[in-house]
Amino acid sequence: MIPVRILARSIICQPDWQFILVGILKRWAALFDDAIYLNRNGRLLKYRSGSCEYEWQTLRARTRRNQMGKRLSRKNLWFISGPLAFVFYVLHDLLGSLHYPGYNPLTQAVSDLTAVSAPSRWIAQPLSSCYGFLSVFCSVLACFYLFRKVNKTQWIGLLVFVFMTLSSAIGYAIFPLSEAGAPDGFQNKMHIVVTILVVVSSIVSLILITVGSRMKSGDSALGVAALIAFLLMLAGAIGTNVVPAGVFGIVERLSVYAAVGFTCFLGIRCMFKNVE
Repeated sequence: MIPVRILARSIICQPDWQFILVGILKRWAALFDDAIYLNRNGRLLKYRSGSCEYEWQTLRARTRRNQMGKRLSRKNLWFISGPLAFVFYVLHDLLGSLHYPGYNPLTQAVSDLTAVSAPSRWIAQPLSSCYGFLSVFCSVLACFYLFRKVNKTQWIGLLVFVFMTLSSAIGYAIFPLSEAGAPDGFQNKMHIVVTILVVVSSIVSLILITVGSRMKSGDSALGVAALIAFLLMLAGAIGTNVVPAGVFGIVERLSVYAAVGFTCFLGIRCMFKNVE
């Protein structure tokens, strides 16, 4: 029975072989008490094997959709920049912590790893720069790619998200902390201003993407991811002002990884958007 099903699938998915192999299939169908249905021109319409039926038109259309999706996914490989950005940020956090003696991720912010005086700057800063470049590249590419594929509200949200990634990549590169703990000074105050700008623009973009998902032509999967990221970022933004210092690092990372995680999902979503 199994060889007959395999042969039926191969004939159905390869229409050029139908006239050559349909005679063989007839004999096999009779041998295994299966049924084969042909049209007037002798082309295969349906093959029934036990309780399974293989329809030519259905499988042909499905095969063409899958092939088209694979071709489109190869064109969309640039969106792997989103997951790569996530990987580089995690590496910047983990390797930076390992090369910073006495660093405690439970109580200290991620920004301390790239401070000018931080012993981990030599390894954390290049990884952070790679993340910044990849996040900007992915968000800009997604903004162009999703133009007219999502509604206006979601697309404006993506534009704001591009502004956020640019502000983060450029602002933190120009104004890193001079010392861990954000002491007084112009550079450190500007670092805080950049952080406020990044958080506010992130929240605005995520709200727009979430609201747009409930409208006509909205991407619901993108909206769910934006809603989750928004709730995490809101919890982190509020929590940094109310939680005890012993867990400040954990709460601060909620906001950070909400944006980083959404960038990762944005790349994956665009990569496989047409393979559905």
